[in-house]
Amino acid sequence: MLASCLKFLRRNALRIGVVLGTFALVASFIFVQQMREAFAEQDYQSARTQVLKAQARAAQLGLDTAEYSDLQRQELTTAAEVPPSVTAPFNEERIAFFSRAATQETDIKEQLETRMQKTDPTVRLRKSAGRLQDGGRHDQVRVGNKRVNGPNSAGQAEPGGED
Repeated sequence: MLASCLKFLRRNALRIGVVLGTFALVASFIFVQQMREAFAEQDYQSARTQVLKAQARAAQLGLDTAEYSDLQRQELTTAAEVPPSVTAPFNEERIAFFSRAATQETDIKEQLETRMQKTDPTVRLRKSAGRLQDGGRHDQVRVGNKRVNGPNSAGQAEPGGED
């Protein structure tokens, strides 16, 4: 019986090797596609988190929601899109979706940061100082590397001492 099994294996070794090799090749291709999808989705989630942090920072700096509402709408539209429901090895569409969404989120973050940089620091100071309700007297507020006094009696920001 053992001799007949060895004889069968010797005669069909090439065929068996091809079948096992094909199986290993397909399994590795599926694994690679799943990893590509996971990395693309992770990039998208990371970019989305950065956009949300940039929006929170914009609010802290005194930007009104109206100043970046178009970017917020664009970000919500991107976040609301549903990725295609396909599985490896046919998930190239899904990988492309996450890559495109990550690029859009990164563009939104860059546009928001550009708007934050373009906003005049004294305007941001007045807006944030106007939110403080301590009888109109405000201590110095840090804007970049400088300290700026809160609004004076006329409601104008006064430059303060530098650090």
